[in-house]
Amino acid sequence: MTGATSGIGKVAAVNAAAAGAEVVVIARNKTKGADLLNHLSETHADAKGTIRIVEGNLNSFQSVRDACMEIRSLYKRIDVLVLNAATLNFKPVISEDGIEETLQVNVLSPLLIYLLLEEGLKKADHSKIIFTSSLLHQGSIRFEDIEFRTDYKGFKVYRQSKLALILLARYLSDRRENGSLHTYSFNPGLVNTDIVRNIYMFPRSFYPLLGKSPEKGAETLNFLIEHPSDLLESGAYYTKRKAVKTVSGIYTPETGERLWRMCFQYIEPYVLQSI
Repeated sequence: MTGATSGIGKVAAVNAAAAGAEVVVIARNKTKGADLLNHLSETHADAKGTIRIVEGNLNSFQSVRDACMEIRSLYKRIDVLVLNAATLNFKPVISEDGIEETLQVNVLSPLLIYLLLEEGLKKADHSKIIFTSSLLHQGSIRFEDIEFRTDYKGFKVYRQSKLALILLARYLSDRRENGSLHTYSFNPGLVNTDIVRNIYMFPRSFYPLLGKSPEKGAETLNFLIEHPSDLLESGAYYTKRKAVKTVSGIYTPETGERLWRMCFQYIEPYVLQSI
């Protein structure tokens, strides 16, 4: 899991570990990882499973690669991959790799993690890849300037990243039709989490009033993790534990292919290093 040291990811990770899963969390730093382990021991002293922390920062492709190499050395099979980490900025932030941060953290690094761990996923009978999207995914992909180097608007950048995850989940499912890998995206709803820490005070003040609790927001994620894959619709977008049509409706195989190729160009060197 990524994005499991706070918010809905923290709820889902602890829930899975309590139920008996061995959960591996890529955490940005050791302090956040230690806080998660303490939370598990304090709330579920009788947990049947465990949580292991692997340090990795999605702001750096090298850090992501190092984390995945560690995971590959520890585990030969992966049953579920939850790609939940996200960032939302109101001003342009450039990653360690010189890329607009929202695109890298929300889309590119999750794809890199998936590709680096793909062999482990293939060894599971019915593996799942779950992307956390958002009800804010409306709009389109700005293919001509996917990093918003001109006319940067924080919410538009965030919305594009969440739409991209829906399109990529569908595309990956189409590419592997009838295979053992099943992909999903989902909408947790408006949740009161610290993802709003980087936005302006005025919109940030509404989240505690309008946002649901992380426990409520994690319900669909818990459902996708726990529910048998043969009872789920691969490639679908889920909300309130049901597969629904998105309001964008822009997916076509050609759009998915174009987005996949554009994203892969960013991460290709780190994928090739690991073959």
